[in-house]
Amino acid sequence: MSDIIIVSPRATLARLFALAKGLDFWQSIGTTLGRVMLGFVLALCAGVLISALCAKLRAFHALISPAINVLNAVPIASFTLLALMAFHPSNLSVFIAFVTVLPIIFYNTLKGIQSTEPKLLEMATLFKVPLHKKIYFIYFKTVRPYVASAASSAIGFAWKSGVAAELIGIVRGTIGANLHTARIFLNTADLFAWTITIILLSYLTERVFRFVFR
Repeated sequence: MSDIIIVSPRATLARLFALAKGLDFWQSIGTTLGRVMLGFVLALCAGVLISALCAKLRAFHALISPAINVLNAVPIASFTLLALMAFHPSNLSVFIAFVTVLPIIFYNTLKGIQSTEPKLLEMATLFKVPLHKKIYFIYFKTVRPYVASAASSAIGFAWKSGVAAELIGIVRGTIGANLHTARIFLNTADLFAWTITIILLSYLTERVFRFVFR
């Protein structure tokens, strides 16, 4: 079978090790990693904050829910093309990772807040427990598993959407740009090698965030 269509695992691994010897390989990984993780962390913080406000303020919930639903429904490709008109290409993967992850964090965190035991809240109010202790000992303990589960799932989506944005926008010095080059030159070995790299990066970052949440 032609190597243009598919390559053997041995050839793919050989090409991966060959790429790893070059500085451009690590620079591309560092650039994409930094931008995807920035978008992910911003979405994590924003999702938790917005869900907390929605749980507290019904009017805000009614106002923000349609916007979150739109973010969840619009295809990544459409968002990327629209973002290219508004942002510099270097910020593209940050924005796309953000809008992809935000709905996942929002829905899960809001569900966690709403599942908080009402009797615990009544007891805290009765004994006049300070707000910061109520947040940590009641809300944080209840919501943390929901946020951890959402983050674990969302980090894979952040990588997929961020790299896809780089590919569509042809952002230089990134993993997405290297995938684009491999496609243009029909270099299947490079395509598979970069795909394996993305999978490994996604797995490693997920393990790091799981450790942090523990």
